[in-house]
Amino acid sequence: MATIKDVAKMAGVSISTVSKYLNGGNVRTENVEAIRKAVSALDYRANPYARGLKAQRSGSIGILLPTMAAPFFGTLVMSLDKVLRNNGYHSVISCYGANHGLERDYMNFLLGTGIDGLVYVPEDLSPDEFYELTGRRPIPVVQVDRAIQGVQTDTVLTDNTETVYNGVSYLIRGGHRRIAIITGPKAAGGIPACPVGSRHSL
Repeated sequence: MATIKDVAKMAGVSISTVSKYLNGGNVRTENVEAIRKAVSALDYRANPYARGLKAQRSGSIGILLPTMAAPFFGTLVMSLDKVLRNNGYHSVISCYGANHGLERDYMNFLLGTGIDGLVYVPEDLSPDEFYELTGRRPIPVVQVDRAIQGVQTDTVLTDNTETVYNGVSYLIRGGHRRIAIITGPKAAGGIPACPVGSRHSL
């Protein structure tokens, strides 16, 4: 496997010049062409993990969520990935399928890859489990859509109570009285379920 030293030797430039080129720095036009030819001839591939160890950053952000099947989460991932790419990051995505054991395992895996941050949709982790997993790796975590009670991180939430109130109010104004609701998991902060067919006045 070719190394950066091999590229520099073939291109007739210094290793620092090759490194500067690979990291998006300004390099003389004639050197750029020589480096490109050497990279192509040697089939050189940069090792992102080795680069990350040296730079103390991997250029990747973990995204941990229950599923990609639900339209909401699919849209969330596509939007996140677009923003991350525009800012020079790659996404590393894991879905735990609403399985508590996998939620723990995948978080542990993502944190172990050296990601620079984690976007996390929680479901069943307790505060103690969260801090046990993240305590040894002080990276930024953003909880999205749900929040673990007692865990202090940046959080992006919708006002579910206000949203439900507005939705039910709209139905009542339309003359509907037998209104049911299906909620998310209680462990992730879902609102209490209402019995099917129950009536509530606003």
